[in-house]
Amino acid sequence: MSKSGNPIKRDTSIPRRPLLWMAAALLFTLPPFFDSLAIWVPGLFLLSLALKFWMEPRGYRLRSVVLKLLLIAIAVTTAFISYGSFRAVEAGISLLVVLASLKILEAHTAREFRVMVLIGWVLCLCGFFLSQDFTTALCLLIAFGLLAVALIQFHRGAAPGAIWPPVVTTCKLLLQASPLVVLFF
Repeated sequence: MSKSGNPIKRDTSIPRRPLLWMAAALLFTLPPFFDSLAIWVPGLFLLSLALKFWMEPRGYRLRSVVLKLLLIAIAVTTAFISYGSFRAVEAGISLLVVLASLKILEAHTAREFRVMVLIGWVLCLCGFFLSQDFTTALCLLIAFGLLAVALIQFHRGAAPGAIWPPVVTTCKLLLQASPLVVLFF
């Protein structure tokens, strides 16, 4: 019970459908990273996504604090060795992608799902730091939209039926935002 007398609401696990939408979105954030970052960085990102979908149905989670700290130390050390410092844009983005990969493995609750969606949107922004061509913009727009679909699907709950309602809602939101995009860019 909380201080106000209301029962404490437990954080729920991540439903499968929003997790699938988010994974698809994160795959669309990868193309700008392949040309600019060390090859192991997007590879680790893909491996983390694959491991998440292997672990989730089996109920496995990355629980050990010692293992988490060890993985972070290895990842940061490897990124530092690959780039020589963290001063360059590529090194900083590599560090962000590596830490996002570890967050994917760790995430299990609804709150962590929301954090991963926010990390996905930051990765969309980082993609523009590395490349500003049309194909990158198209991939990142799709990733941005799929992250919105994942968030809408997540908040819809386990509603039965088609996958289209969150997609339609996202398209409406993007269409409503398009005049501002045209105005600012």
